[in-house]
This record gives sequence, structure tokens and C-alpha cells, in this order.
Amino acid sequence: MNPDSQFDPSRPERSRSGEPLSDAEQRAQTRNNRLQQLNINPEKARLMLEAMRSAEQQYIQQLPKKATRKPDPTKPDW
Repeated sequence: MNPDSQFDPSRPERSRSGEPLSDAEQRAQTRNNRLQQLNINPEKARLMLEAMRSAEQQYIQQLPKKATRKPDPTKPDW
């Protein structure tokens, strides 16, 4: 490590053992960095995601259902 070198955010972080990070570790690190930038703790982010999922589920349930079969032309619409 060179003390004169600057941190490059475009380069992925390496673990202390010198081995490249696994995909899951890299995603977790990226997630934590983004949460720190937004000043949100992981618990608050989880609650926001749950609220968004429930709102999406409610929206989907309110969509009109499509007919599964064609209406009988011999019967009235009502």
C-alpha cells in the first residue's frame, strides 16, 4: 500500500487477505455504502422496502380482473 495513493471509488474494494471479494460480499458492501450516503440505517431501509411491497401488493389487488372466458352473446350484458 502506497501512502501517497488516493482512494479510487471506481475500483472494487479488496478484502484484507488480498483475495477478491465474493459477489455476495461485494453487494453487501455496496449496499452499506449507499445506505451510509443516504444516512439511512439498514433497519429503516428494510421497513421502507416492506412498506413499498405492501403498497404494490395492494395496488395489484385493486386492478380489475380480466375475464377468463368470453361472455355468452345470447345473454344480456348486465
